[in-house]
Amino acid sequence: MLIGASATAAVGASVYIWQQQESGRPTDDVPASPPPIRIGWQTAWSQQGQVIQALLHSNAQELVQFKLTLTGFLFGPDLNEAAIAQSIDVTNAGIVPVVNLIAASPKWTIVGRQVDFDISVVASQASKIKKPNDLRGKRFGVPIGGGSHPYAIDLVRKEGIPEGTGANSVEIINVSPSDMLLALRAGQVDAVACWDPVTTLALTEGHHLVVSTRYGGFITAPSLLIRNRREQLVRLLAGYGLAYKLARENKDRVDRLYAESAKLKLDLVQKLPVTDRDLVASARGLPVISPQLETIQLTQSVADTMLDLGLIKKKISITDRVDTTLSGEASALMASLVPRIKLL
Repeated sequence: MLIGASATAAVGASVYIWQQQESGRPTDDVPASPPPIRIGWQTAWSQQGQVIQALLHSNAQELVQFKLTLTGFLFGPDLNEAAIAQSIDVTNAGIVPVVNLIAASPKWTIVGRQVDFDISVVASQASKIKKPNDLRGKRFGVPIGGGSHPYAIDLVRKEGIPEGTGANSVEIINVSPSDMLLALRAGQVDAVACWDPVTTLALTEGHHLVVSTRYGGFITAPSLLIRNRREQLVRLLAGYGLAYKLARENKDRVDRLYAESAKLKLDLVQKLPVTDRDLVASARGLPVISPQLETIQLTQSVADTMLDLGLIKKKISITDRVDTTLSGEASALMASLVPRIKLL
């Protein structure tokens, strides 16, 4: 499966980015450095994957002098499980996994912005689904706990479609991102709630778009890490910002890097839509790494919906779980380094 392959190939075991050391300095004179910051990211999320490739294949890590480890996870539930178990220090995730994480643990805080992207419902041609109400009597593949989960459930409820089997109901089937194309091909489901690259992969196979909506994502870190390793987090956020700039200015090269790492065809990767404001070719100026008000407001709306659907147990205030001071410092550092950033 293509997306499953990306989860393996893009990560390997782990990717290490080492803090630059002063050239020629004897090893025994180098002071002990803190351990790498362990970052979890979602491999089945194309725009984030492209930013990661720009980060890995550039001098960003040398410029901002940070030290980290990247570990890939297929989608949100796996990522959050590792975060709660403290096997990673920072998460890069969409709105829904972030809401699930901060609802489950008061320790986690939003510290940076991640890519904007679209959540979509894609249906097979054979299903004859043209609009959301046509999901009646159909089987709907939804990644439970993933980014499109509450959107999908809220969509069918707003259409007045009960969950279940039968001609007037919709059967919700748990399908992970790696299995969505197989499920559509085999007729196991009539439609899926997905995001890119699954959306574009499905469309190229003859399935069609029913409806979509804009979502976003965040970088999160636990409060203890923010207190104890603040400078490293600032440098990390600056590195991400520099990677955004490289990704938008070197799309052809980054497309090739992503296609190779994810084991996807280059012509398919080149068709992937660019929806993030800082990745479109027309973008100018410094990328925005700070959490934005509109995405925070959208996240609050999604969190309220998740509460109504019973997907989280208590109401949370998103603004109370956001720290913009680190990204502010990161933006200042990023601005000083922009003239020196380059792909290798």
